[in-house]
Amino acid sequence: MDFIHIADLHASKARVEPSLCVLDKLYNFISLKEEKPVLLISGDFWDSVMQNTEASGFTKLTSAVKKIIDITTVIFISGTPNHEPEGSLRIFEELGAKVFYDPAIWEFEDFEIVAIPEPRRSNFQCGTIEEQTKQIKESLQSFIDSVPKKTKPRIVMYHGEVEGSVYQNGSNASSPIALSKKQLLTLDADYYALGHIHLPQELWKNCWYVGSCFPKDAGEHHSAGFNFVHIGPKVTSVQRKDFGFAENVTEMVMYQNIDEIKAKKFKGKNLTLKVCLDKLLKKSFNKQELEEEIKEATQAESVRILFEYSEETNIRSDELVAQKSLVDKFKIYCDINDIRYTESTLLKVQEIQDNLVEEAFIPCDTFELEFLSLKGAIGIRDGLGLDEYNIDFTKYENGVLALV
Repeated sequence: MDFIHIADLHASKARVEPSLCVLDKLYNFISLKEEKPVLLISGDFWDSVMQNTEASGFTKLTSAVKKIIDITTVIFISGTPNHEPEGSLRIFEELGAKVFYDPAIWEFEDFEIVAIPEPRRSNFQCGTIEEQTKQIKESLQSFIDSVPKKTKPRIVMYHGEVEGSVYQNGSNASSPIALSKKQLLTLDADYYALGHIHLPQELWKNCWYVGSCFPKDAGEHHSAGFNFVHIGPKVTSVQRKDFGFAENVTEMVMYQNIDEIKAKKFKGKNLTLKVCLDKLLKKSFNKQELEEEIKEATQAESVRILFEYSEETNIRSDELVAQKSLVDKFKIYCDINDIRYTESTLLKVQEIQDNLVEEAFIPCDTFELEFLSLKGAIGIRDGLGLDEYNIDFTKYENGVLALV
């Protein structure tokens, strides 16, 4: 039996073209095979809710998936709730794919799937986060304990953290509901098709985070691709197949040493260059021309320059933050950036400050916040071990909510 394992496509209106490129390449790969491999999508096909319109790209994306469904079996598990809210995968069920929203065991003719989608906290009604976490862990363990011995080749599809896995930035997975190697090994799978972490990695033999289908931002440096999996009578083999997207590379250099970068080769790669320099030097060259010059010299696919300023600028920035008056902040900001201003401009800034003070004492509008989603906060990652944290205020009485 042959399978293709992908995850974390994160299709959205802004990413229609690379998403279609991935789906077209999968279709072409599958169509050339005499024995059609099963397509496994381990969560986060969508990045967010998309409108069912031609302009959004939704129609093109679902049509591309339908082409694949027409020639082989396609299996989805739901991913992170913020990316794939309830019902967002229903379209693929209607098109003929098999979709799992909750933990389940499903037998196909020649293989079986143990599906473990990412738990949705909204399904666990408890008083505190700790109690909710405990209930989720107990529910996952109860499901794992209920899985019988396999009678045919078995694949585990799981979206979430596994203890020991590593994120792109080098931080270790530390979610309180992460599954352990021991828990997964209990399922005795021939292959573990994992999703959620974008950095491709084999945690142990035939247990793979396949990684995101293409780099989502400049911080993702891996070679994006899919796993082509063959499960034979005695052995499982995995081949890594590249989607062909340009890899992201980040370099840092002092401006006076920029010729060192020009001497390197970044053929076919997207280069992000962090240039350290004094603020005043920024005006001494044309950024676009320098990017083109470096692109030609290094043979990079693209070059983007970001500025990192000297310690002197950082000191002045601290001085700006320390000012309480908006007018004083404005003066220092203009001084740092060598911007000339008039007295009338200062009067306008003063007027803005006066209005802010008035509004602070006389609120014009009020609203009640019911739900909050925090993403990318360093404190959340360090404290709770999560990339995203959701707060449902409807579950709490009036008071102060602190994340420790």
